[in-house]
Amino acid sequence: MKLSNENETISIEISEDKYSAFMTIKKTNEPIKENDVLKLIEESGIVYGFENANSFVEQKAISKDYDIPFPLAIGIKPTDAQVEFEFLFDENNCYNEKAFNNNFAKLKDFETIKKGKPVARLFITKMPQNGKDIFGTTNENDKSKEDIINSYLGENVSYSVDLSQIVADKSGYPYINSLGKVSVKNTFEINSDLDLSFENISLSGNLVINGNIKDKIEIDIDGTIEVNGDVNNATIESTEEIIINGDILNCRSQGIISQGNISFHSAENSSVSSSKKIFFSKNIHFCKIIAEEGVIGDQEESSIVGGLVQSGVLIEAALIGNSSAINTEVEISISPFTKERMLLLTKKIMELKELPDSDKSQIQQMETELDVLEDKLEDDINNALMNSESTSRRITAYKNIFSGVYVRILKKSQTILEDLHKSSFTIENGELIIDEYM
Repeated sequence: MKLSNENETISIEISEDKYSAFMTIKKTNEPIKENDVLKLIEESGIVYGFENANSFVEQKAISKDYDIPFPLAIGIKPTDAQVEFEFLFDENNCYNEKAFNNNFAKLKDFETIKKGKPVARLFITKMPQNGKDIFGTTNENDKSKEDIINSYLGENVSYSVDLSQIVADKSGYPYINSLGKVSVKNTFEINSDLDLSFENISLSGNLVINGNIKDKIEIDIDGTIEVNGDVNNATIESTEEIIINGDILNCRSQGIISQGNISFHSAENSSVSSSKKIFFSKNIHFCKIIAEEGVIGDQEESSIVGGLVQSGVLIEAALIGNSSAINTEVEISISPFTKERMLLLTKKIMELKELPDSDKSQIQQMETELDVLEDKLEDDINNALMNSESTSRRITAYKNIFSGVYVRILKKSQTILEDLHKSSFTIENGELIIDEYM
């Protein structure tokens, strides 16, 4: 935009963005009146930036002369934030949806990230600044610190202010999404049965299987697994929750192991271990069931028949044993899951040592893990001895417990000699007490 006085001896040119204006004075035989200059400035509407222009002229040593435009007013442009950003994973080796294409064997080629670990470094060195044009209009750069941070955050990540890092909220595969944001791929889905047509699956993240698992398939998940079907003759190990919306059948060798809760309908001829709680709605028949914090069955329909059920705190079921006096053991012991892990780990170490080309570093890692478990067990035993009376340990049969069932809480045990109704077993004053469940 350009403005001039009547005889065009004075002109003001305003930039399109309205942040600067230049004045030009033509050389004539007539003197330039100050009032003519002030009048043109007033007509232009410029009210801000004169001091900025004068400072600029002095700083750059610009000489004002006829017929040469010189800065009249300079506004302040809004500025963006200054950010230091760095990926902490290999951008060329990260998860890619097209490369994956539902081929789970491909996942081993992608970089993984553990929950709570950093995936990028993000530090705001300077916040955005508001601007003001030469007409006095304030142009706000209204991006807050949260807005700036969120512009980098994709799925399953959050920002740690203390560390100035973007961290993974869940275990998975770091990647850059279509909007250029840091993300972690955490959930995968299989819409079919898992059988011999599949390779064993090992992944970081959550897995949903809409079908059955069978045929000695082995699944190792750093996350949660949900199976909408049955698990037959398979091995599943998970660092988090295992949800089986069906039955567990013939999973004997290593079986089902979780660092989180495990839930299922029924289990038969299987091994199931949890560092937390096990929930079941129907039956546990001829199984080895171990849970650190409790084995909890439906109060109306669940039953435990045959095998061994161990817990560190409580065992609950509608029925325990049956009228045929099948050998059934229910026990409360100290750290049963830790002891089971030590047993399995020791077995693996022995098997590896017998191999002629065994991986010594893998054996050393397992032995270190075994040492940690041994220390944990020792601590758990000491804590249990110190708080033996304050910790509530209980075995409850909401309907019936049958003769022939072996009941044990810590060092106190009893074989049931006759059928009992609605019974609860606890330790009081060092003795095994049987009360009617109310």
